[in-house]
Amino acid sequence: MESKVTNVLISGGWGYGNLGDDAILVSTIKLLKEYLPNANLYVMSYDVEETSRILVEFEGVKVINSLHFYIDRGFSNKFFQYIYGMNSNPEAPSKWKYRYDVLISFLNFLRFKFFNYLPSELMKIFSNTDLFIQSGGGYFHGRWISSCLAHTLEIDLARKFGAKTLVIGQSIGPFPNFIGPFPYFIIRFLSYISLRNVDKILVRDFYSMDELRKAKIQCGIIPDLALYLGNVDPNRTQSSSKIVIVVNSNLDDKRKISELVMSLKDFLRENNFRIIVTVSRKWSRDLKVSKSLCQELNRNFVSAELLFHDTIYSLQNEFFGSNLVISNNLHPLVLGARFGVPGIAIVDDLVAQRKIISFMKQTCQEMRVVHCSNIPYNVLREAVNVNSRKKLCLSIGNLSNLVKAKFIESLNCLL
Repeated sequence: MESKVTNVLISGGWGYGNLGDDAILVSTIKLLKEYLPNANLYVMSYDVEETSRILVEFEGVKVINSLHFYIDRGFSNKFFQYIYGMNSNPEAPSKWKYRYDVLISFLNFLRFKFFNYLPSELMKIFSNTDLFIQSGGGYFHGRWISSCLAHTLEIDLARKFGAKTLVIGQSIGPFPNFIGPFPYFIIRFLSYISLRNVDKILVRDFYSMDELRKAKIQCGIIPDLALYLGNVDPNRTQSSSKIVIVVNSNLDDKRKISELVMSLKDFLRENNFRIIVTVSRKWSRDLKVSKSLCQELNRNFVSAELLFHDTIYSLQNEFFGSNLVISNNLHPLVLGARFGVPGIAIVDDLVAQRKIISFMKQTCQEMRVVHCSNIPYNVLREAVNVNSRKKLCLSIGNLSNLVKAKFIESLNCLL
């Protein structure tokens, strides 16, 4: 594809230890490398070192500190490292310390937005950007204030400097009005103002599309970008009998873990599968839940192994050749589907996990959306059937091609 585009700036959820978001980044880079081979690619990340390791195979990609890195002056790193971080455990931020740092994020947002107080590196890159892409994940919601503010400001800056803007593959919302004393409708208001100015928006689920259309913001839909270039050979023989269970902090409850094990144990005992328990986010609460689940399975005479993956590449290798993925997180289901591995989606919050429900519908697996306390034996049996895998491979092949077509269509529309 011939284009006058010289500099492409890519933003998203990189540098937070979320391997699913890293898969989105890799797919985005591959698509851009294929269709804008001569463009300079700049990736904004909260952790430059972490993201640089993931992109080491791609030449001509420069990783820089994200606007979020600057806007919260490192607070998110401290806060999330405390709650989720794998390698550090700083002193817990108090309630008032948290509110203070939220206030600092707002003040930095206002300073960057209205007084152009930007780091020189970012100012230079934004001013030379031809195309700004905000890719994948979910950044516009009420749960992470500083991140949402940073992503709205990125759009505003890209527009200010005359770049074409593309928001693609994201989930939008939900936005509660209040949580505690904080008025989250302010975040929703600021997000919608920025999104109205985007040249083209493609979200990854029907719920996000409805959210934007209610706000009178035009958008289309695209499958999750991590589905691009999936290995979906329906005739491939399974290399092993293996089930991978990937859990996150939403199951940080002894009752839920016990219910999940009770729902699975009969099926797992009666079938000779190797059971792997792992995480897709390098966050300590996720690891804590996975450890608890592994221990509970073994207590119930279901032999299970706990494995930890440091990169998206090692995690996706775990899914290759597996028979089934069971998860309450979106991207393990997506990554498993990339290799034609059926999934069981554990959903206990229809609002917070609506992106999972939408993905399961897109891949014709909605019958496998279950609650942790009720996973029917026949659903598990059907999921590991070879015919289920062949049907999924056909679906994923179509979705992977659709990702490519929609992505290129968006570039052609903008450029």
